[in-house]
Amino acid sequence: MIFHIADEKEYWQKLKEKLGEEVDEFLEAESIEEMADVFEVITAILENKKWDLKKVIEVQKKKRDQKGAFRDKVILDES
Repeated sequence: MIFHIADEKEYWQKLKEKLGEEVDEFLEAESIEEMADVFEVITAILENKKWDLKKVIEVQKKKRDQKGAFRDKVILDES
């Protein structure tokens, strides 16, 4: 096995690439296992950015209050 330790710039780029890859796999399979892989990358991103999950959820709730959520299946056709 050959590997190296990434610097911050490379690591951030690889996390973004991996997120896209895992999202694509989820879109293909739509399984809880693939969603777990997406969440694993999200967790690594949160740690790398030093973002607290509770804070992200707080921002999510604020945006939900301002813009709505996906719960009611409403699709905006024009703005």
